[in-house]
Amino acid sequence: YLTRRLVESAKRSPILLTGSSGYLGTELSEQLRLAGVEFTGVDREPGSPPEGRLLNLADEGPVRALFE
Repeated sequence: YLTRRLVESAKRSPILLTGSSGYLGTELSEQLRLAGVEFTGVDREPGSPPEGRLLNLADEGPVRALFE
């Protein structure tokens, strides 16, 4: 469950959710989606959420491109 204050803050800033295909990441992805928050889920393993991306966070170029 996300508090109203957190959701309002999240709607103003880009959200990068790491570990989005794991148990907690999947649950948090669903809560963010239900709250209408836009986010990018990244993981090193394929899985859910469907809008997630495979990404190595040590690779600066692709990470930077997420926020442009």
